[in-house]
Amino acid sequence: MLFPLLILGQSNFDKGEKLFKAGKYDLAKPVFESFLKENPLHLKTIEYLGEFAPKLG
Repeated sequence: MLFPLLILGQSNFDKGEKLFKAGKYDLAKPVFESFLKENPLHLKTIEYLGEFAPKLG
């Protein structure tokens, strides 16, 4: 019950990062893409998105 409350309080970047670190790349990618639309210069997001090609390949 506490887990959904924690997710609601997180930014899309934090959600994407958790999914990425859990190996859920197909779920993390659209979260990062959405975050990047709102924050086009966020370098860490761009870095994560660059790592998807070899992982989703």
